[in-house]
Amino acid sequence: MKLFKKIPVLIILIIVIMASLIFTSRAYAKTPTLSLTTNSDGDTVQLNITGDANMNVVFYYRKTGSNQQLSYLGNTDSNGSFSTSISAVNYGISPDTMVYATVNNLKSNEAAWPYVAAASV
Repeated sequence: MKLFKKIPVLIILIIVIMASLIFTSRAYAKTPTLSLTTNSDGDTVQLNITGDANMNVVFYYRKTGSNQQLSYLGNTDSNGSFSTSISAVNYGISPDTMVYATVNNLKSNEAAWPYVAAASV
């Protein structure tokens, strides 16, 4: 008789555990990506960054002859996208310098800063 009284309790417990596993939503941070495209003005590079939505974007680079620098660029939009142009001259970035970004404190892939040359006329 005691076994029959415990069965309904076990069934209810199993149902509760299964329901909690099914309906538990987990939020995972999206690994950021960085892509660089040279602009035709001979100075700027387009940065396209994706990551978590509405999060800080920080750009990491090295100035010629100095240590690593960082610059807060803004926030991703509601889709997790961010795009901006950066002046190689203003930032002092040399060609082939490895750069990356962070979104929500997660590091993107590293990319080599492209060589930018003045557009031919």
